[in-house]
Amino acid sequence: MESGPTPPLRFCDSQGGGVITAGLYRIIAGSENIHNLIGRIDALPTNELMATENPLLTKLHAAIVATPLPVIFEQTLTEFLDREQLADRPVAVRSSATQEDSGEASFAGIHDTTLNIHGHDDIEQAILRCFASLWSSRAIAYRRKMKISSYQIACAVVITEMVNAESAGIAFSCDPVNGRHDVITINANYGLGESVVSGTVEPDQYRLNRFSKTEIDSQIGQKQQRCQAKPGGGIEWVKNTDSHQACLNECQIQLLARICDRVFHALGRGEQHQDIEWAFDGNGFILLQARPVTALPKITCAEIRNQPEIWSNGNFRDAVPMVMSRLVSEFSDHQINNILHRNFDGFYPIDPALRFARQFQGRFYCNVSLMQWLWFDSVEFPPDKMNISMGGHQPLLRIDEEYKKGLGRKMRRIWRGLKFFRMIGRYRKQADAIIKSETEFAEQYRQLDYHALSDQELVDTLQLLNNHLTDYNRAFIMLTSQSGVLFMLIQTLEKYLGERAYAIANTLMTGCADITSANHGYQLQSLAQQLKNDPQALQIINGREFQSREWRAQLPEHSPFKKAFANYLTQYGHRAVYEIDMSRPRWREEPGYLFNCIKGYLALPEIQSNAAIRTQENENVWREIRQHVPFYLQGYIRTQVATAAHGSELKELSKSTFVRLMEPMRQAFVEMGLRLAQRNILESEGDIFHCALCEIVAVLQHEWDGKCLKMLIAERKAIKAVQEQLPPPDIIIDDAPQYMVSQPTCGATGLRGVGVAKGVASGIARLIRTPEEGHRLQGGDILVAPSTDPAWTPLFLNAAAIVMETGGYLSHGSIVAREYGIPAVVNIPGIFSLIKNGDSLKVNGNQGMVEVMMS
Repeated sequence: MESGPTPPLRFCDSQGGGVITAGLYRIIAGSENIHNLIGRIDALPTNELMATENPLLTKLHAAIVATPLPVIFEQTLTEFLDREQLADRPVAVRSSATQEDSGEASFAGIHDTTLNIHGHDDIEQAILRCFASLWSSRAIAYRRKMKISSYQIACAVVITEMVNAESAGIAFSCDPVNGRHDVITINANYGLGESVVSGTVEPDQYRLNRFSKTEIDSQIGQKQQRCQAKPGGGIEWVKNTDSHQACLNECQIQLLARICDRVFHALGRGEQHQDIEWAFDGNGFILLQARPVTALPKITCAEIRNQPEIWSNGNFRDAVPMVMSRLVSEFSDHQINNILHRNFDGFYPIDPALRFARQFQGRFYCNVSLMQWLWFDSVEFPPDKMNISMGGHQPLLRIDEEYKKGLGRKMRRIWRGLKFFRMIGRYRKQADAIIKSETEFAEQYRQLDYHALSDQELVDTLQLLNNHLTDYNRAFIMLTSQSGVLFMLIQTLEKYLGERAYAIANTLMTGCADITSANHGYQLQSLAQQLKNDPQALQIINGREFQSREWRAQLPEHSPFKKAFANYLTQYGHRAVYEIDMSRPRWREEPGYLFNCIKGYLALPEIQSNAAIRTQENENVWREIRQHVPFYLQGYIRTQVATAAHGSELKELSKSTFVRLMEPMRQAFVEMGLRLAQRNILESEGDIFHCALCEIVAVLQHEWDGKCLKMLIAERKAIKAVQEQLPPPDIIIDDAPQYMVSQPTCGATGLRGVGVAKGVASGIARLIRTPEEGHRLQGGDILVAPSTDPAWTPLFLNAAAIVMETGGYLSHGSIVAREYGIPAVVNIPGIFSLIKNGDSLKVNGNQGMVEVMMS
């Protein structure tokens, strides 16, 4: 053992118990006899220790148990037991090794716990038995397996009042068997938890959805016996007379699930799942201990199990590039995974345990290796096309050539593809009715007086809104998938026009759709012109006293601009900058960004229609198609163009509707924040977005007084601030982050990306990292952005061309750039380190090239 100064002896008090720190163990283990025995045991091979009960282990165990404890400790222990009134009450004495219950090693069931101990002398013996349990053959073997040195480990001991449990067991904030992250698993038996922890009985098992807390399934175990406290000390095993009955009722199960979720968010920070021991004493639940779940099975498809798991932020950076607060990340995790699962409903069943989205350093990443495989195996959509569609800088999945060519599998993929396109066809026909219905629902609940609701009514309404949004996910993903028809058009063109197919498709798609997010910009332009013609409103808006939140009060009633702006908010007020982040105010609440965009348009000349130019370009493209494509396919191509244009419309409209349904949920959360701030549970109402949903519900349903919630929020804010300073990796291969930088492909200045909107333009590079920096973009500049969501749309009309670090062919920015007819190249990794603000750029959307012009 390592030598050094004797550590101090300390008791760390807590309500109903305390902790003997590891210093006492180090004193015991540092004695000459025990130190020498440990050294000899440490030199033995593992197989010799495990073969039979080793005499050295027996001798070491006896030596530790027989060691007299320091007098000063005995005095401290007596004072503690008297102060906590535990001297004459039953206690539990639990080992807690220094390397135990970490994120890497759990030591579950390895070290000793002694229950129902009475009195000073028995407690001393139980403490020594805890120390000795570090030197069982199983404990040593586990340490060696986990590469933990014997010199690294020491043992603290927890002494707590014994819980007289009616039932007890283990719960997990996940499903430890199949790896599902969205499931809470509860195992229970009557009596003390020892029967469940030790695996002696088959317990009841309840599995619940972690987000809704609704039961997925339950199984009543045999539970033939229970463990209970023995009169006078110790434990005994007795027969269960009611083994066929459930240990917990429905309300108790849901309450325990909410408690487990709180542990996951408090101790696991919403990422590290927890293994929790609990007890129910007839009045409430007591948590006995919690440790990280250190090993969950890797859940993927059998055919790609031997390939690395690749996670990319490419397809998420449009909508969720930021580090999110706890509530928003919890909401997004649930919705994103649910949406991507619903993608395959009805034509290709997949394992519900598959995980499509995860967080790394607070940001979201998509399992692109899984997406590449599923879309290939379901409908034979090639991985390279999937990468172009999604964006990102991930490598291609390897697919076995024999698997590709197998006739039976190929026919099944074709059949599933037909089913899929029939399904999205049905949704296309129903689109208008779906959007109308969802819009009416959202408006109904937006008009609701949330302040007038009771706490429970507020919780119930939020649950209703969340369930409704989750139900909409099926329609959302089916309507969003309509835009994929564009790849069918490209596939047709590729057969006859080769590499020109993408450029031709971009031209055919320019200006031919009614894109709701493109209309944001068009209408803001129109508002700028109306403001120019409304001198009184213009003077007020440009004045120092103007407050954007007070625009209704500050602008005169007769103002034409005021009426037009109100109409704009009726259409688009539910949107926001990075609108998927529910913590961000909607434009209806805070329209300052819109006023800044309008004022930016005032300095620019009115943009002239380029319809004549577009018509000529379209005619040129059709001339090329007629020269190379058989005449009998030309009508089909026109149909595909119309269908793809409508698909782009539906993709953007369905997302707008999703965000519209989020707005009343935000209203409910804001009201909850106001209430908890008024009750001094939160520092401010905005802190509600740093809470977990289970914490909010627990307070509003009076299951918890909110004590220490402010401390949890302060910790989360500090972690978020650190994560925001970390550069996000482009991809994660298994758990290894990787940062990609584009390499010049023509000379020293050419950078290749994906051309998503036709045309060539030159101008000054303006590096804009967030929409709020958009005032720096001057007319005719090249907008260089990390990614874009609908809030960027008004900036597009000021730009000569668009360059993005990430983005796919079907991403929001690509669709809007094609609609506006602005040259655009996306998916150039490391663009912010390769281009400087003020560089002269030439953007070729036809070839997917960006050239830095040399002066």
